[in-house]
Amino acid sequence: MKLSEALRLGEFAVAPYRGSWFKRDAGGSACGACAIGRVCMAVGFIPACDPKLTTQEQFEVECAAIARLFADKWPWTLGYKGHTDIIDNPVAEAISDMYEYNGKSIQQIADWVATIEPQETANDIQPIANEDQAESSGNKVCEVQQETFSS
Repeated sequence: MKLSEALRLGEFAVAPYRGSWFKRDAGGSACGACAIGRVCMAVGFIPACDPKLTTQEQFEVECAAIARLFADKWPWTLGYKGHTDIIDNPVAEAISDMYEYNGKSIQQIADWVATIEPQETANDIQPIANEDQAESSGNKVCEVQQETFSS
């Protein structure tokens, strides 16, 4: 999943929240999230809440976990030129700043990310595992031509 897609999908995961990656209920479950928190939720990643940690310690643990997530899922983000005052990933930092301090919507941020992230190529489309088996079982496999649309 592209980062811009995760932003768009995550927009609807939980209620919007500003001030931290996640707003948590009394049981530690995420009940709100900022742009970065919603990206995490879109890809099925929510750092565990440790009740023994202070709020600042929990935030630091989440920062490290989120920086690793971004580096693993979107390694291109590490090559982006930008500051990293809070989280050790320049694109995650930019997304956070746009949302927290510049009042940008998730859609506006996703549009920006789409301009800097690598575009999908034909190599990104995975072939069907057993095309021969699908054809022999009567399920005809058809090739689909991928068209690129520019905006």
